[in-house]
Formats: sequence, structure tokens, C-alpha cells
Amino acid sequence: MPFARRASDRRIEVFSSKLGRRLSLSSYAAWQLWLALDANPAVSTFCERPTFIAGSLRRVINFWVRFRRDLEAEFWLLDDADDVDESG
Repeated sequence: MPFARRASDRRIEVFSSKLGRRLSLSSYAAWQLWLALDANPAVSTFCERPTFIAGSLRRVINFWVRFRRDLEAEFWLLDDADDVDESG
């Protein structure tokens, strides 16, 4: 999905060794979750911002995740309250 954002919004660029490509993340919480997904050997693959939830809020799904043990995958949605500035 395109990465639409205001000029004041956070954008974090990372490289995923598991996916072999760059990702653009929109929050510190998404960065923390990406780090856990990329380092977790139980995760076989994942995708950032795969789709959105239609409706009045039109929330973006943060990650689609597939584990090695499962044939099914999951959508993961971060709560906006999870993105807390811990710098000070």
C-alpha cells in the first residue's frame, strides 16, 4: 500500500533481512514490532501495511504475518496509543 502521510508524521526506513528488501514504517511501535518479526525464527514471512480496514476511520493494517508452524496467516493492527515517544 502507498505510504500516505503528513509532512510532520514519522517515517522509519529499515532493511529486512528476512524479506530481502527495504520497508517504510510509520511509528516507533511498528519499528519495534518489525524488529521482533524479522528476528523471530518462528515467523516465515510478513508484509507491512498489506491493506486497510474500510469504514469511517479507514485504519491501515500494520502487518500480515505467517508463522512456520501454521498454514494460516494473521493480520496485526497496532493501536495508535502504542506509539509513545520514549525519548525523554
